[in-house]
Amino acid sequence: MEDAEYSSSKVANSIAFVLICFFFYQLVFQNKETIFLDHLNLAYHEAGHLFLSCGSQTLHILGGTLGQLFFPLLIAVVFFMKGQKFASSVMGFWFFENFMNIARYVEDAEETRLPLVGGFGGPVIHDWNWLLSEWNCLDQCYVYADRLRFISKAGMSLTLIIAFVLLIASFRKKSGE
Repeated sequence: MEDAEYSSSKVANSIAFVLICFFFYQLVFQNKETIFLDHLNLAYHEAGHLFLSCGSQTLHILGGTLGQLFFPLLIAVVFFMKGQKFASSVMGFWFFENFMNIARYVEDAEETRLPLVGGFGGPVIHDWNWLLSEWNCLDQCYVYADRLRFISKAGMSLTLIIAFVLLIASFRKKSGE
């Protein structure tokens, strides 16, 4: 029974690795603007606004970005604490993928052309237009977006390498016993 669980775990991890490689390829080499994960990111983004709506206006607006970063990071930490390092690295990939999505939003702060969600009866606010205007640095949105893309690509690359090493080690572990 243990061998069947071990084999299914290797298969699931292999599929997860191929999937994050595919997402990486789409984002970095095809410059695809959105991927499947971005639908989940949007849900966590909106949840972040909701959870931080009792704070200041700045915290409420920043809450969307914080929400979409917090949830994948929390899941990565939980997996890591449970000793599931491969799953943690996959969630780490998701965490860093978010920075690509955030970069797109930050880059749009000046022109505000992206379709937005929300408002709930009130005006729809472009988070990063409001934040960067409030902080008197709206004209730097392209610089910030480039930095966020760099963080995203570096982080995704690092987590892919970690996931690959852990996956290879899992295959060698059983065969080397």
